[in-house]
Amino acid sequence: MGKLLPTCLTLITFAVFVSPTAALAVNDPDITCSTGVLCATGAVLTGHNVGNIRFHSGSTTLWECTSGDFKGTLTKNDGTTVEETIEAVAIGGTGTNGECTGSFGNFTFTTDVGNGTPWCLRAGPAMNADEFQLRGNSCGLESRSVTFALLSTTAGECKYNRTAAIVGSYSTNDSDAQLSVINVSFSLESGGILCAGTGEVDMRMTLEKATIPQTTDPLNIS
Repeated sequence: MGKLLPTCLTLITFAVFVSPTAALAVNDPDITCSTGVLCATGAVLTGHNVGNIRFHSGSTTLWECTSGDFKGTLTKNDGTTVEETIEAVAIGGTGTNGECTGSFGNFTFTTDVGNGTPWCLRAGPAMNADEFQLRGNSCGLESRSVTFALLSTTAGECKYNRTAAIVGSYSTNDSDAQLSVINVSFSLESGGILCAGTGEVDMRMTLEKATIPQTTDPLNIS
């Protein structure tokens, strides 16, 4: 016993201090308003793009949009899990009538196809640290795929679909929370020969609380 006890203590110390950091990390998100307290459920949350929104194939940009906004309702914020049902998405660009620009001319981005909105934005302890997921349908309903379409006078309608949840990451600073998705792939569901068969989406968004009068209140995720 005199030799065994020091050996056990050494093993315990090694396990505590040498275990991988990833094993200790926990995704435990809280959304707090500028007051420093948890935002109440029912709050209207908005998102706005930071930088351009790209749909690309490798290093080749297929289309690019300069503005992106979403609006939804916070349905859960209990200290361990955050859920927001996104009800509206608007994406545009610098082309005629606010169209996005692309390899085959300007186009309009729409979610009024297939499953459409609402979407569920969610982060919780079952995910990796600083991870969120976005999937089709309201947060309280069964998951479904995410679809969107690009409408162009050149290429016609290119409809894209993703069955698996979109996985992204969130980060914060002293002024606002930001959500990022990088290289998230979508597959062509229907469209002509000018529609790319697959592509990846890159985008970054701020997350804010809509207030009355029409201003925004920066949020923080901790």
